[in-house]
Order: sequence, then structure tokens, then C-alpha cells
Amino acid sequence: MDISTIIIYPAIAVIGGIIAGKYLFSSNRVSKLEAEKAAIEAGRLELKHQVMELIKEKSELENIVAELQKKVSKYESKDLILIKYEFSNTWGTWEHKSSKQLICTICVNKMPPIEQPLQCKTEHDCQCPECDESYQNNEYYRNRKIDLGQNPIHRSDNI
Repeated sequence: MDISTIIIYPAIAVIGGIIAGKYLFSSNRVSKLEAEKAAIEAGRLELKHQVMELIKEKSELENIVAELQKKVSKYESKDLILIKYEFSNTWGTWEHKSSKQLICTICVNKMPPIEQPLQCKTEHDCQCPECDESYQNNEYYRNRKIDLGQNPIHRSDNI
């Protein structure tokens, strides 16, 4: 055996040992990383499950809130409705302050109150589509009776 063989074999053995050690270290490290990755994935799946449960619960709560809002809106106070209106002696019902739309007095007094607009057939006759109550322009009919001489207060023979 010559000297080069004596030096080369141990050097190869040392290098092989270093490589084997690094391989074992890196494979051990890879195994640890894979275990951490699996743990993270399990945690992620658990969080995903929790998020799905929370989304489901949120949806159920939103449905409950919507249902309660619907129930509450049915019982809107008559006073809250009538704030927007003033009573019209001409029609004997409520008239919107800005739009002049008439609403049915009977329907607004129901429980729950209904803000039902009247449908006018003519300038002096309106009807509620909900309860069929009729409303007439009192001034029109009062003036018409006077013109026909049917109002006893204004007839000349009662003076």
C-alpha cells in the first residue's frame, strides 16, 4: 500500500461520514418539517371548520334578525306614520304633508297600522283598495248642494 491510498481512504471515509451525517441531519430535518407541515395543515383544517361553523351561525342569526325586523315593522306605531300627515277636513282623512297623498283612516287605525294610499276615481271621490272605504271631497259636495239649493242652512226660505 502506498501512502496515497492510506491518505485517500480515510479522507473518503471522513467525507462519506460528513455527507452521511448531513444526509441524516437533513432527512431528520425534513421529517420534522413534514411533521410541522402536517400539524399546521391539521390546524388549518380545524380553523376552516370553525370558520364554516361561524358562517353558518352568522347566517342563522341574520335570518333571525331579518324575521324580527319584519315583525317589528308590522307594528310600526300609528303615531310614527301620522307624523308625515295632517288631517284634511275636506276629505275627512289624513293627507301627506308634502305629496298631498291621502291615506285611509280606517286602515291606519288597524293593528298593526297600514299606511294605505287611497285611489281616487275622480277629483272628489276616492276609495281604499284595502278595505273599500269611500272618501268624498266634502267641499265639493257642500258647494254642489248649495248650488242645487239643498242645504237648509243656506236656503232663503229658512231665514
